Amino acid sequence: MDAGTDSADARAFHDHDRLVKFDELEPLFGIDASYVTIFRWEQRKKFPKRIALSRNKIAWRHSDIARWLAELAPAAPRRTSKRTPSVSAPAVV
Repeated sequence: MDAGTDSADARAFHDHDRLVKFDELEPLFGIDASYVTIFRWEQRKKFPKRIALSRNKIAWRHSDIARWLAELAPAAPRRTSKRTPSVSAPAVV
């Protein structure tokens, strides 16, 4: 491998496992839920565990969110209330 490939692989790994803040959940993943809803999902073990960055800052690993979404993929077409983890999916016609 050449040096260019190594750095591209390192960037891909970094982007995949970077930390995602609450306000990035919707733009990156389409997760449109309130902070309280996310907290409740976490308490019920229905959302990846948060990482405390400081007393008032939290984030999640990009890879954990991506994995969680992949596990939900078979259930994505159904629409439910915010009480059940479900990502806003495009309407199926």
